[in-house]
Amino acid sequence: MKQKWECIVDGELKNRLEDKIREISGLLQDQSQLPGYPGLLAGKVGIAIFFFYAGHWANNDTLAERGIELIEEIFDQINAGYDDFRLSTGLAGIGWAVESLTRSGYIQVESSDILNGIDGFLGRTMIQEMVNGRFDYLHHATGNCLYLLYRLDRQGVAADLGEYLEAFEGAALREDDGSLKWESVIIKEKGTRGINLGLAHGMPGLYSMLGKMMEKGIEPEKTLKLIEGTVKFLLKQRLDRNRSLSNFPYSIANGEAPLASRLAWCFGDLGIGISLWLTGRRINRPEWQSLALDIMSDSTRRRDLKENRLVDAGLCHGTAGVAHIYNRMYQYSGLPEFRNAANYWFNQTLSMATHRDGLAGYKAFRTDNLGGYAPEVGFLEGIAGIALAMIAATSPIEPMWDECLLLS
Repeated sequence: MKQKWECIVDGELKNRLEDKIREISGLLQDQSQLPGYPGLLAGKVGIAIFFFYAGHWANNDTLAERGIELIEEIFDQINAGYDDFRLSTGLAGIGWAVESLTRSGYIQVESSDILNGIDGFLGRTMIQEMVNGRFDYLHHATGNCLYLLYRLDRQGVAADLGEYLEAFEGAALREDDGSLKWESVIIKEKGTRGINLGLAHGMPGLYSMLGKMMEKGIEPEKTLKLIEGTVKFLLKQRLDRNRSLSNFPYSIANGEAPLASRLAWCFGDLGIGISLWLTGRRINRPEWQSLALDIMSDSTRRRDLKENRLVDAGLCHGTAGVAHIYNRMYQYSGLPEFRNAANYWFNQTLSMATHRDGLAGYKAFRTDNLGGYAPEVGFLEGIAGIALAMIAATSPIEPMWDECLLLS
């Protein structure tokens, strides 16, 4: 297993990626391009993360200073009253970003008073969301855990996480073989309920967070049982790869045939594979790591854009996200097939920059009823995230930012 982050590209590909990073950096320095709200995935704090990593990559203090300015603007907005709790758009994501950037040495700001003030609020909303069955990682209860695990030295945080676990266990549906599952709405238009198998909103996000909690010593006996039951259910859903494009479907629901999933971070084999590998490492299950490597290795042969529903370049469901996950798996395993796959998908990411009215040639995909393709600056679907993945490919700077995607 590799121990040190390394650049995975060279030659012309490296030069082209570096040119694209510089182009995106120039665009994001234009104040008029930036969002007004502070959240992580499409707001200011995600852009701030880009500026700190870009400043490190380019050895440019001006970029890092722009990141500091954005953090200060975000604190002003919080002080003025901001009560969105979510990891995706609210205080959990902002708090996580500040903690991550501080511990990575990128910022040294007096954040303690502000963060202390949100700990109790995020603990209470986390528990209430879980009691109400809203466990979704990006938008509901489980995302708050990521931030609160950084705050275990604060009064009441460990107790709140214990209550989350109690509510989490109480919401479980148990099968006869001891496997566990959690139900949610998976088809909004029909109100269909089922089991979501995506990392962003479903069960892989749950066992990933449980693995982090166990690593931190949060009720390890209970946490271990929940992880084992959740993974047991997930592995029963594996499809016959000889008959299916993917190893796992999007979801499981009565009356709905399981659909092969796309190649992406948010849903499908990549998110399931890397989360299973990391959880296996955290709780010492080498058989899970071995299975995860098989799933991930198999996915490297899926290279058709249309077949795998890759229509843009963002981290969430685009080519840069695919490339970055393979980069992560190479850094974890040292297996050259993952480096080769990452290089392939970074080439595809450059090829996605075809929109004359986009940002650095990029637009994020939207369905027609949401307006179609649109320029996007943000972390999850926009050019900030695309450039962060490129920085991780072209330098020895470890991308600690991808913890919020449950990749580290």
